[in-house]
Amino acid sequence: MKKIKYLFISIVTMLFCISNVNALTTNNDGTMTNSRGATITQEQYERLSEIFASSEHKEQKIDYLEQDQVESFTDPKNDINIQKEYFITTDTLDRYGRVINSITISASKEDAERVAENSNLHVMPNGVLQDVSKSFSPRGVIEGDSYETSSKSLELYYSKLSSGENEIGMWVVWKKIPIVKSFDVIAFRGTNIKNNINYYTAYQRSSADNTFYSENGTNTKISTNGIGVSMNLHDGAQLDHDIGYDIYLRIKGRSSYGDYIYATYQHAVSNISLATSQSYSFGSSGLGGVLVYSNGYSKYFDNMTGLKTSYTNT
Repeated sequence: MKKIKYLFISIVTMLFCISNVNALTTNNDGTMTNSRGATITQEQYERLSEIFASSEHKEQKIDYLEQDQVESFTDPKNDINIQKEYFITTDTLDRYGRVINSITISASKEDAERVAENSNLHVMPNGVLQDVSKSFSPRGVIEGDSYETSSKSLELYYSKLSSGENEIGMWVVWKKIPIVKSFDVIAFRGTNIKNNINYYTAYQRSSADNTFYSENGTNTKISTNGIGVSMNLHDGAQLDHDIGYDIYLRIKGRSSYGDYIYATYQHAVSNISLATSQSYSFGSSGLGGVLVYSNGYSKYFDNMTGLKTSYTNT
């Protein structure tokens, strides 16, 4: 007896819209024709219904069969073995919404159902499924190169360029316009940062304005183990399809900034002054693992999760 394995693949991170309308049409001779043009007798239809009885969207699966599949599946000489497999995929997107990295693992039905119910379950670089909401330190740091909430997303990179320079960069993309527009802080923490910057750029770009911040300007704070820029969010900024609302910080240096870089973006939830936003030092116990407000001023920020990423070659 010939054995045939019919494989169903369920990708739980992708949404499908399947019509509930039965596309099978009944012919005058009692047979049916599906959307692929395959002719199905009543006996074959009953056999196919038995085969797909435990499957979701049974009618749609029958409707998509080619003629040779219909004949093969309903041949009494063939033993049909239906197997359903599940895969979970986590995509990393850049600031334009393009997929720049994708990790897929084979999963159990139970794990697939868990992912469908819990958006915090991500496939980590080591292939392990992990609830990222439980992987934060008390001050909110997660290892990885991206993180997002319903209102904004972060993307971080740290690499050695072909020129021999070391580069750190982070984008912040607002997905919703914040109600409070005051002094937000974007910052890195590492080693050997001060006096190791031969390229610097920081800006805020929105539909309202473009603002660039200089390395030696009053909005920028630099020490040996960190750099931060306070940016007063633009009044009147709106989400624009072509422009968006971006915050960006990038530095390059001749020497390494350490094995790991910590990055954070802290949004001010109250109206504060530039001086208040800059009353921090750099340390692991701070907001996002970067900004330490020992004077209690941390209450003025949203304490968004920070990122920790390792040095990579490009």
